[in-house]
Amino acid sequence: MAPPIQQNGLILKASGDLIRAGFADFTSDGDYNAATHEQRADVPYPAHVKGHNVTKDHHRWDGAAWVLIDDELDQVKGQKCAQIDARTQELIGEGFTHASKQFSLSSNAQRYWSGLVTAVNAGLVVNGAPHFPLTVNTVDDSDTHDIADVAEVLAVYGVSVATVRGHLGSGTVIKDQVRAAADVATVEAIVDNR
Repeated sequence: MAPPIQQNGLILKASGDLIRAGFADFTSDGDYNAATHEQRADVPYPAHVKGHNVTKDHHRWDGAAWVLIDDELDQVKGQKCAQIDARTQELIGEGFTHASKQFSLSSNAQRYWSGLVTAVNAGLVVNGAPHFPLTVNTVDDSDTHDIADVAEVLAVYGVSVATVRGHLGSGTVIKDQVRAAADVATVEAIVDNR
């Protein structure tokens, strides 16, 4: 079998079929197989990828190799979803409001509230001394709030859970738009304005 030919950055079979873009010259089938971990005869080639007929409808040159546009779309979608996830975490990091004060939604704070509610539900924490009032710090530790009783514990926990779910849900709505996008321009036009 004839060795591949390199033309304009493309590696071609002797027949003109595109093997890979961006690879160095190969002097033998063995060099090609070693570099790609593929047997040349086993590599499938789409009908539209022949020699220089790499169409810009299906591929784009990224300066080093031809990239399938579908791969680019997946990459852009992944980046956009990561940005949305980061914004969701920022919003959760801002905490939640109770009694006109801002409280933490850090992982530790969520575990604290969840554990407290579990203790309340198990009857381990009951109204009155020594459990109440229960003093908790605000998100920035600049103030405190005294939780008066079991009912307020449950109310605070409910607000905290609703806040986290709201941020996660609003992020999911935007990520659903990203997942449904058919092209890169549509993905890039999606704005997370939360």
